[in-house]
Amino acid sequence: MNGCRILLIDDEWDVVPGAPQHGRGDLLFTDGEGTYAVVEVKHLDVGATGPTARVKRTKKRRQVEAQALTYAAHATARFRGPAVAFTYTNEHGFRPARAPSSSTEEDDDA
Repeated sequence: MNGCRILLIDDEWDVVPGAPQHGRGDLLFTDGEGTYAVVEVKHLDVGATGPTARVKRTKKRRQVEAQALTYAAHATARFRGPAVAFTYTNEHGFRPARAPSSSTEEDDDA
């Protein structure tokens, strides 16, 4: 996306049309020139403390990343154009989604 023009195509969109059991994306954008952006949104309970709360936040972080990447792949196939995956959380804001790595550095709440 070149930043010139971004259009919201849909919100709460069926990743597979007419089959919400395959997932429902949060936001879908285009630049109007064949490139798409999938944005998945999650709210994390950043006020909770303790090991259980940290595990829950880590699980949600991983879930939102995986959803964004999966839905972007579906959008690429569905719209026959490149789709870029992004996430938005109240903890980190808006950023590109990335594939899971073996590092857990980002998963720590320290």
